[in-house]
Amino acid sequence: MVGLDIWKDYLKHSRRHNVYDDYVLADASRLPFRDKSFDIILACEVIEHMPKSRGWSFLKELERVCCKKLS
Repeated sequence: MVGLDIWKDYLKHSRRHNVYDDYVLADASRLPFRDKSFDIILACEVIEHMPKSRGWSFLKELERVCCKKLS
């Protein structure tokens, strides 16, 4: 499992609690992953924190990197 966040402190907190296998500091509307690199993506409590224009980019990015199930 990969945890991604734009805020370094949130990633540090998750790492201290061993929540994910890997941690990525990045903007969710520009994901640093290859096309179709994940089977399943679960994006919780993300889009509501973005302006509408970035939200559309975010959704397109999720579709780009997911090959099976997007929730």
